[in-house]
Amino acid sequence: MSDVEAARQAFAAALTQAGAILDHTPRHRFAREARALALCGSEICGHTDHAEAAAEAMRAAVLDATPMIAGRLLRLVDALCEMDHAHILSEPRRIVAHAAG
Repeated sequence: MSDVEAARQAFAAALTQAGAILDHTPRHRFAREARALALCGSEICGHTDHAEAAAEAMRAAVLDATPMIAGRLLRLVDALCEMDHAHILSEPRRIVAHAAG
């Protein structure tokens, strides 16, 4: 299995788990963050149909986040952006950067 395929599977599993939590607790902050990051990661791995969903999930993740929490999330998004040579995460990154101040 390639590294990309392993990452794709890990992001898909994270997305499934976050979705299950959010089905029962829609405002669960960590699940909203996990969903946003999983969609961003899936986008990098070639699921280009997740761009809009990744941006929307990032909006939900930072909805009531403090600047410190948004800053932590920004560092995680920046780590994903290191592999984003096509700049497909520019909108989710812009959203979280704005929330981080």
